[in-house]
Amino acid sequence: MADKDKLTYWERRAVWLEQQQHDSGDKHIDALIRAYMQAQQYLIAQAQQIYTRYLDKSELSETEVTRILNTTVTPDQLAELSQLVRATKDKVAKKQLQTYLDGLAVKHRITRIELLRAKSYVVAKQLANVQLKESEPYYIEAMQDAYNHAAAESIIGQTQKDFKVYQGDVIPKIDHQREQIRFVDPKTDKVLHKVDVVPDKPLTVFKEMSTKYAKQALGAAWKGENYSQRIWNNTDDLTKRLRELFTAKQLSGMSERTMTEALTKEFSVSAYQARRLVRTESAYFSNQARLHAWEQHGVEEYSLLAVLDFRTSKICRRMDGKVFKVTDARVDGEDGTYPPFHPFCRTVAVAHFTNSKYGGYRTARDPIANKAIKIPKDATYRDWERLLLHKHGKNDVQAMQNKVSHYSADLEQYRRYQDILGVKNVPKSFDDFQSMKYNDGETYQDLMSTAREATWERNALDNLEITTAHKMPNTNAPSSVVDIYKDDKLYQRRYYGVTGKPRLDIDFTDGGQPKYHPLVPHAHPWTTRKLENGDVKNERGHPYRPLTLAERIVNIDENPKTSR
Repeated sequence: MADKDKLTYWERRAVWLEQQQHDSGDKHIDALIRAYMQAQQYLIAQAQQIYTRYLDKSELSETEVTRILNTTVTPDQLAELSQLVRATKDKVAKKQLQTYLDGLAVKHRITRIELLRAKSYVVAKQLANVQLKESEPYYIEAMQDAYNHAAAESIIGQTQKDFKVYQGDVIPKIDHQREQIRFVDPKTDKVLHKVDVVPDKPLTVFKEMSTKYAKQALGAAWKGENYSQRIWNNTDDLTKRLRELFTAKQLSGMSERTMTEALTKEFSVSAYQARRLVRTESAYFSNQARLHAWEQHGVEEYSLLAVLDFRTSKICRRMDGKVFKVTDARVDGEDGTYPPFHPFCRTVAVAHFTNSKYGGYRTARDPIANKAIKIPKDATYRDWERLLLHKHGKNDVQAMQNKVSHYSADLEQYRRYQDILGVKNVPKSFDDFQSMKYNDGETYQDLMSTAREATWERNALDNLEITTAHKMPNTNAPSSVVDIYKDDKLYQRRYYGVTGKPRLDIDFTDGGQPKYHPLVPHAHPWTTRKLENGDVKNERGHPYRPLTLAERIVNIDENPKTSR
């Protein structure tokens, strides 16, 4: 997480704790993603069996597909479902699955399509089972850590307020034996301040978070549902989409590859929803535990710390630095006063003690210069943003914001261009690609044009004809290619445009005239010219020109056969 260095120890600790919970969540999410991958692979294999055995013929009508899918299955195939149900441990999931199977059993015989739908229902409920099993201990641990942190923060922060201790960069530690709070230099371990808290100011009693509170928090609804209901809803949505996919109407005309891609997409969407749920729920539970600790330890106010980077949402940018009463804390999106304010929210709440002597600076990051900077302690996200605008100018700041907000789409585009053009023909690194895209528009436009042309030429080569005729035809199928061979060697290649007229010629020899064609290979683009009578003439361009990068990649670098 960015913005890790804060002047006050407890602000640093709050951000560190959020990062620790994020890292712990990564492990939890990894386990969920593995479950989704296994479910996806299982269901794809089941669908492929249908294709391999029954739907491998192309252009089957919907009526034919309906007839095939409505054929009944054997009892052995139905028994596989019962085995899957027995492997499910969660009581709710198991009851739902058994009810579903009981409904099928009364029919005595079920069809192939019903079996496929039943298997999709079972794997979706098993995913819910995995999520419920994995989630509860993770959420309880997140709550416990947050509660402990907030309780200690409350006790020491209140003591600092009462004794007017300037904290600076020191670390507060409780010495129970001497009944003191000591402020230690983290570099030298030297005690810089000591505060006696007994008998004049007794230390507030540290209260443990109860198991009862944890269970109540997990079962409590926020935004209308509790976490387990959201899990059921996500997997129910997956089941619904899979059932819609497994219909005769959808399967007719759908290739096995298209079906595999469709299934992969559905599981990817559901896995993303599961990941978003984990991040948002863990933020909610840990923040609620923090609030519970403050209430028990007499903290009256809290402040909000947003992450100082361009990924931060508009809501959190606006909320950064604001102070609210603990009694007014409310989770309600942009209308709320307490995090999370949105899915994947990274804003942290910290106890606020109005009489504490803070002052000083908070350390932030200049993402454009890629170095740490110091801003006033009371500066907000907007102040940080204005500082960057003043220092670097609107264009550089906007370019960096674009890099961050478009990161995923740009990375996908960069990898796609690597596939289309080859690694050596695109910027060396993703960062170089983004810098070019947002700072050098002309070069980026050239790269896009090259990728488009290479893609078009490759697609046209799917409609390749080979001939030994003396001359190329003047018209051909739209977006096609004709190769002429002479003496078993590729002599000329002609690309035809979407109208079927010549678009581009590539000559692979000098045509027996090295004096006039010293460059081999070379290109002759076709152009149109309007005649005096109004007719349009299509003619081969002269003189020749060198091949463009796209033309060289597709026609030379990819080693086209020069002999048959």
